[in-house]
Amino acid sequence: MVSSPASVRVALSWRISPRISATGIHTGQLDDLPPTHRSITLTATAIYRFVDGRIVERWCDNSPSVLRTLKSSHAASVGSG
Repeated sequence: MVSSPASVRVALSWRISPRISATGIHTGQLDDLPPTHRSITLTATAIYRFVDGRIVERWCDNSPSVLRTLKSSHAASVGSG
């Protein structure tokens, strides 16, 4: 995947929260879904906690809609074939 620049949503003295967006082509197995070769976009929000200038914790909320979209498009293509 190719990642676009992250936009910082919240910045505090010890943590930041960027919104991350990435696009790519689904070319490998993902869970139980074979490659669809479709374009996908992933949007996520992350929180990084810093101590002494180093990341010590990370939380990330990945968009589950990517997997749902790929599975529904795969089901539609299998059903029409």
